[in-house]
Amino acid sequence: MQTGAVLQRWWYRLTHPRAADPDVARREYLTRVILLVLGAIAFVFALISLVGWWMGVIPLDTLLILVVMSLLLGGGLALAQAGHWRPAGYIPPALFLAIAAYGNYIGGVDAPAMLLYTIVIVLTAMLKGGWDQWLSLLLSLALYLGFAVAYAYGYLVPLRSAKTALGNRLTIVVACLVGITALLWFLQDQLQQALAKSRSHLRKARAFADELAIFQALAEHAADAILMGDTAGRLDYANRAAYELLGYDNARQELLGLTVEGLVCPQDRPQLQQVAQVWTGESSWNGDLCLRCRDGAQVDVNLTAFSVGGSGGEILRQAMIIRDITERQRLEVQLRQAQKMEAIGTLAGGVAHDFNNLLVGILGYASLLKLELDLPADSDSVRDLDAIVASASRASELTNQLLTFAQGGPQTEAKAVDLDQVIADVIRLLERTLDKSITIETRLDADLQPVLGDVSQIHQLLLNLCLNARDAMPDGGRLLVETAGVDVEGAGDIPVDLDPGPYVCIAVRDSGSGIEDDILPRIFDPFFSTKDQGRGLGLAIVYGIVHGHGGTIQVDSELGRGTRFSVYLPACREGIPLAPTEEALLFSGSETILVVDDELAVRAVLRRILERSGYTVLVAGDGQEAIGIYGRRAEEIDLVVLDMIMPHLGGWETFNRLRELDPQVRVLLSSGYSENGQAGEILAAGARGFLPKPYTLENVLQEVRRVLDS
Repeated sequence: MQTGAVLQRWWYRLTHPRAADPDVARREYLTRVILLVLGAIAFVFALISLVGWWMGVIPLDTLLILVVMSLLLGGGLALAQAGHWRPAGYIPPALFLAIAAYGNYIGGVDAPAMLLYTIVIVLTAMLKGGWDQWLSLLLSLALYLGFAVAYAYGYLVPLRSAKTALGNRLTIVVACLVGITALLWFLQDQLQQALAKSRSHLRKARAFADELAIFQALAEHAADAILMGDTAGRLDYANRAAYELLGYDNARQELLGLTVEGLVCPQDRPQLQQVAQVWTGESSWNGDLCLRCRDGAQVDVNLTAFSVGGSGGEILRQAMIIRDITERQRLEVQLRQAQKMEAIGTLAGGVAHDFNNLLVGILGYASLLKLELDLPADSDSVRDLDAIVASASRASELTNQLLTFAQGGPQTEAKAVDLDQVIADVIRLLERTLDKSITIETRLDADLQPVLGDVSQIHQLLLNLCLNARDAMPDGGRLLVETAGVDVEGAGDIPVDLDPGPYVCIAVRDSGSGIEDDILPRIFDPFFSTKDQGRGLGLAIVYGIVHGHGGTIQVDSELGRGTRFSVYLPACREGIPLAPTEEALLFSGSETILVVDDELAVRAVLRRILERSGYTVLVAGDGQEAIGIYGRRAEEIDLVVLDMIMPHLGGWETFNRLRELDPQVRVLLSSGYSENGQAGEILAAGARGFLPKPYTLENVLQEVRRVLDS
């Protein structure tokens, strides 16, 4: 085993080529192997000839020829080891040609020289090829025929005796047969290796073809567009998605041959400089660009550009993966709008809450003054008080609108709303108030389903849209109100931000001047108005009501042709009853009531209202004080009127502490916010009622009496 390993290393060192090119390395390898094999054979037969010469059966010249052959072939191998394998490749055929000619010269034309000529031709073909093998063929024929003619006309005679000729010929024939057999074995081994490599390459080629087919199928069925081009930027591949995105004909391969620069919109072409830098290196670039379609339309895309390199490090292709971001941008705009509306709503809700606390005092004291002052109804003081109440009521309406926008939805229990009835009420109101130059038309679905919501808010929604349409037609026009049932399945012209299911569409269309594109994104912003005396709350409230009801709103407008607002609200399930309404009544009593509110004005007015109606009133400025009073006088207190928003200890915490002191405590919540949210949680936990701010004297007395009697 050790001897075999040594021979293997020796063989590798003598025959391993140094050339990098595969074709050149193959010729170098053949040259080294043939020099080594033939040199070894010549050396072995030189030793055999030495024995034959000593026995008198091999002539001296044959021995000398074999020795010279061994030396020349060994020298050729040393020359190849030194890096000069190309000139060393001429040694074997030239040596055998000289020996063949010498054999003809001394042995006649019937000598075995043809075997040597054959070896010459084979060696030249193997080592050199091309014109060299034809030259060796011509030289071999010329020499053989020349000697044949010389012997035929008596110019030459054989120089061998019969005895030496036989041994010489046997030596030459055996040596040639061994050499040819070795060459054939070597050629067979090379052929088998070549066949094995060919089969391996064929398997790899088939596997590569399969992988290529897989990647082509992936590229063709990819949702993103894929483009590839040469190093000059001219496209030579585009997948199906690329043709669909840019509107070119796939069958005619219209994208091929176009340049990347020609597809990019002019305003974004400066970014191609960064892309060009990527295409000359190994990094990648990602960014948003605008591409121009075949019909001239523009599409916003996210583009990833990179280069495809070869095994040698050279750049083979420029590649791009393109994703249509139109839908993403639309959703981002919607998200920003929703976040902005949420932030503004939070601010508006806080402002409305504080205003409601102020209005409690204004409305309460004004109502008390009217009751306590014994003045004629037509006196100036009564008219002044009425003006105060009217102004405060209008302010209350404004704060309620702010709360509607901030909280975005029904502030009372949702009921089944008959839209036909709501539309009829609004139309009757509009017919009395709109200018006669505006024609009101309706186009209502006879089989329209009801919607689930707050009837007053839907009434306000529709009225705001109609008044907005009126303002858009100062010189008259056409106002159209339409309804239709819509089944949303997540596709088509219906807004994509709706969950699948049945919806009702209410559309208000005018023939006014339309809305400018730069104004359109801001029409739902609170306090934004293009009217000289507008408050900018009408459409903001519409937006809040629609989204609070789980719907959405779309606006389509064209300058000079009008605007269409389309409201989509979820259709109501069958069997939801309408809640009965209660008539407001005034009550008095003699119970003890604890009023808890951090606003001094609110505490004072409530105390005046309740005490005037016969109640005993205790007051607390925060939750901690209220818990202390209730702990000392729980047996006396029949009702706690509890504000929701207070410092130190809020309404929820105060309610829980009161329940710990007395699980049966009666609590009437009061807040400038709605009864949804935290107030709803406290109501569900056991609070007896809810008193929204601002309230009138009648509201307070009715709700207090109802809770006390419950």
